[in-house]
Amino acid sequence: MMYEELRRLQIEEKRSNDLVQVKEDTYSRAFIYLEQLKAKLVSKWDTQTVRELENCSKVLHDVEAKRAEKIILHAFNEIYNGFQPLAGLADQEKALYYEVKEAVRRFKEGIDKREFKKVERREDVIKVKVLKDVPKFKALDGNEYGPFTAGAMCELPKKEGEIMVKRNLAELVE
Repeated sequence: MMYEELRRLQIEEKRSNDLVQVKEDTYSRAFIYLEQLKAKLVSKWDTQTVRELENCSKVLHDVEAKRAEKIILHAFNEIYNGFQPLAGLADQEKALYYEVKEAVRRFKEGIDKREFKKVERREDVIKVKVLKDVPKFKALDGNEYGPFTAGAMCELPKKEGEIMVKRNLAELVE
Protein backbone atom coordinates (compact mmCIF):
# COMPACT_ATOMS: atom_id res chain seq x y z
CA MET A 1 0.00 0.00 0.00
CA MET A 2 2.81 2.42 0.85
CA TYR A 3 4.59 1.61 -2.40
CA GLU A 4 1.48 2.50 -4.42
CA GLU A 5 1.14 5.81 -2.56
CA LEU A 6 4.80 6.70 -3.19
CA ARG A 7 4.59 5.62 -6.83
CA ARG A 8 1.50 7.79 -7.37
CA LEU A 9 3.31 10.71 -5.73
CA GLN A 10 6.37 10.09 -7.92
CA ILE A 11 4.24 10.20 -11.10
CA GLU A 12 2.36 13.32 -9.98
CA GLU A 13 5.61 15.13 -9.08
CA LYS A 14 7.08 14.35 -12.51
CA ARG A 15 3.95 15.53 -14.34
CA SER A 16 3.49 18.79 -12.45
CA ASN A 17 5.66 21.87 -12.12
CA ASP A 18 3.91 22.58 -8.83
CA LEU A 19 4.62 20.74 -5.62
CA VAL A 20 2.01 18.09 -4.86
CA GLN A 21 0.54 18.52 -1.40
CA VAL A 22 1.27 15.64 0.97
CA LYS A 23 0.42 14.74 4.54
CA GLU A 24 2.89 15.87 7.19
CA ASP A 25 3.71 12.27 8.10
CA THR A 26 4.35 11.01 4.55
CA TYR A 27 8.07 10.37 5.02
CA SER A 28 7.63 9.04 8.55
CA ARG A 29 5.13 6.47 7.32
CA ALA A 30 7.44 5.54 4.43
CA PHE A 31 10.39 5.10 6.81
CA ILE A 32 8.30 2.87 9.09
CA TYR A 33 7.19 0.81 6.11
CA LEU A 34 10.79 0.34 4.94
CA GLU A 35 11.81 -0.77 8.44
CA GLN A 36 8.92 -3.25 8.48
CA LEU A 37 10.12 -4.71 5.17
CA LYS A 38 13.66 -5.01 6.53
CA ALA A 39 12.37 -6.74 9.67
CA LYS A 40 10.34 -9.11 7.52
CA LEU A 41 13.51 -10.04 5.63
CA VAL A 42 15.36 -10.73 8.87
CA SER A 43 12.74 -13.26 9.91
CA LYS A 44 12.18 -14.74 6.44
CA TRP A 45 14.16 -13.95 3.30
CA ASP A 46 12.11 -13.84 0.09
CA THR A 47 12.78 -12.23 -3.26
CA GLN A 48 9.39 -10.50 -3.47
CA THR A 49 10.07 -8.57 -0.25
CA VAL A 50 13.61 -7.76 -1.43
CA ARG A 51 12.22 -6.35 -4.69
CA GLU A 52 9.54 -4.40 -2.83
CA LEU A 53 12.14 -2.93 -0.47
CA GLU A 54 14.45 -1.97 -3.34
CA ASN A 55 11.65 -0.49 -5.45
CA CYS A 56 10.13 1.40 -2.55
CA SER A 57 13.55 2.81 -1.58
CA LYS A 58 14.22 3.94 -5.16
CA VAL A 59 10.83 5.57 -5.55
CA LEU A 60 11.15 7.30 -2.16
CA HIS A 61 14.59 8.64 -3.15
CA ASP A 62 13.21 9.92 -6.46
CA VAL A 63 10.26 11.61 -4.74
CA GLU A 64 12.55 13.15 -2.13
CA ALA A 65 14.95 14.54 -4.75
CA LYS A 66 12.21 15.94 -6.99
CA ARG A 67 10.38 17.54 -4.08
CA ALA A 68 13.59 19.03 -2.63
CA GLU A 69 14.36 20.57 -6.04
CA LYS A 70 10.88 22.10 -6.22
CA ILE A 71 11.01 23.32 -2.60
CA ILE A 72 14.35 25.07 -3.16
CA LEU A 73 13.14 26.67 -6.38
CA HIS A 74 9.89 27.79 -4.75
CA ALA A 75 11.72 29.31 -1.78
CA PHE A 76 13.89 31.28 -4.23
CA ASN A 77 10.86 32.41 -6.23
CA GLU A 78 8.98 33.38 -3.09
CA ILE A 79 11.77 35.80 -2.11
CA TYR A 80 12.59 37.13 -5.59
CA ASN A 81 9.25 36.92 -7.40
CA GLY A 82 6.62 37.09 -4.68
CA PHE A 83 5.30 33.53 -4.96
CA GLN A 84 2.81 32.50 -2.29
CA PRO A 85 4.25 30.52 0.66
CA LEU A 86 4.19 26.75 0.26
CA ALA A 87 1.69 24.54 2.03
CA GLY A 88 1.19 20.80 2.16
CA LEU A 89 4.76 19.85 3.04
CA ALA A 90 5.88 16.79 4.95
CA ASP A 91 7.42 17.52 8.35
CA GLN A 92 10.94 16.78 7.08
CA GLU A 93 10.49 19.18 4.16
CA LYS A 94 9.41 22.17 6.24
CA ALA A 95 12.88 22.70 7.71
CA LEU A 96 14.45 22.66 4.24
CA TYR A 97 11.91 25.15 2.97
CA TYR A 98 12.37 27.64 5.82
CA GLU A 99 16.17 27.32 5.88
CA VAL A 100 16.50 27.86 2.12
CA LYS A 101 14.02 30.72 2.17
CA GLU A 102 15.92 32.42 4.99
CA ALA A 103 19.28 31.93 3.25
CA VAL A 104 17.91 33.40 0.00
CA ARG A 105 16.35 36.31 1.92
CA ARG A 106 19.69 37.10 3.65
CA PHE A 107 21.54 36.84 0.35
CA LYS A 108 19.08 39.18 -1.38
CA GLU A 109 19.23 41.68 1.47
CA GLY A 110 23.03 41.68 1.32
CA ILE A 111 23.00 42.23 -2.43
CA ASP A 112 20.36 44.95 -2.15
CA LYS A 113 22.47 46.73 0.49
CA ARG A 114 25.64 46.10 -1.54
CA GLU A 115 27.09 44.22 1.43
CA PHE A 116 29.57 41.52 0.64
CA LYS A 117 30.92 39.27 3.33
CA LYS A 118 33.98 37.20 2.66
CA VAL A 119 33.43 33.60 3.65
CA GLU A 120 36.40 32.42 5.62
CA ARG A 121 37.52 28.82 5.61
CA ARG A 122 37.31 27.27 9.04
CA GLU A 123 40.55 25.63 10.09
CA ASP A 124 38.90 23.25 12.56
CA VAL A 125 36.78 21.59 9.85
CA ILE A 126 37.75 19.60 6.77
CA LYS A 127 35.72 18.53 3.77
CA VAL A 128 35.86 14.86 2.77
CA LYS A 129 34.32 12.55 0.20
CA VAL A 130 33.13 9.34 1.84
CA LEU A 131 34.49 6.23 0.09
CA LYS A 132 32.67 3.53 2.07
CA ASP A 133 29.42 3.54 4.06
CA VAL A 134 30.06 4.80 7.59
CA PRO A 135 27.56 4.32 10.44
CA LYS A 136 26.62 7.15 12.79
CA PHE A 137 29.36 7.85 15.33
CA LYS A 138 30.01 10.11 18.29
CA ALA A 139 32.96 12.47 17.78
CA LEU A 140 35.42 13.85 20.29
CA ASP A 141 33.42 17.11 20.36
CA GLY A 142 30.44 15.15 21.73
CA ASN A 143 28.34 15.55 18.58
CA GLU A 144 27.05 12.69 16.48
CA TYR A 145 27.90 12.52 12.78
CA GLY A 146 26.59 10.28 10.03
CA PRO A 147 25.55 7.87 8.92
CA PHE A 148 27.31 8.55 5.61
CA THR A 149 26.92 6.65 2.36
CA ALA A 150 29.72 6.11 -0.14
CA GLY A 151 30.02 9.14 -2.42
CA ALA A 152 28.66 11.65 0.10
CA MET A 153 30.49 14.94 0.59
CA CYS A 154 30.60 16.24 4.14
CA GLU A 155 32.37 18.60 6.48
CA LEU A 156 33.67 17.08 9.69
CA PRO A 157 35.78 18.21 12.61
CA LYS A 158 39.40 18.04 11.48
CA LYS A 159 40.36 15.17 13.81
CA GLU A 160 37.47 12.90 12.76
CA GLY A 161 37.96 13.70 9.07
CA GLU A 162 41.66 12.84 9.31
CA ILE A 163 40.83 9.54 11.03
CA MET A 164 38.39 8.64 8.25
CA VAL A 165 41.02 9.47 5.61
CA LYS A 166 43.68 7.44 7.45
CA ARG A 167 41.32 4.42 7.61
CA ASN A 168 40.55 4.73 3.85
CA LEU A 169 36.90 5.54 4.62
CA ALA A 170 37.15 8.99 3.00
CA GLU A 171 39.39 11.19 0.90
CA LEU A 172 40.22 14.83 1.51
CA VAL A 173 38.50 17.37 -0.74
CA GLU A 174 40.16 20.72 -1.36
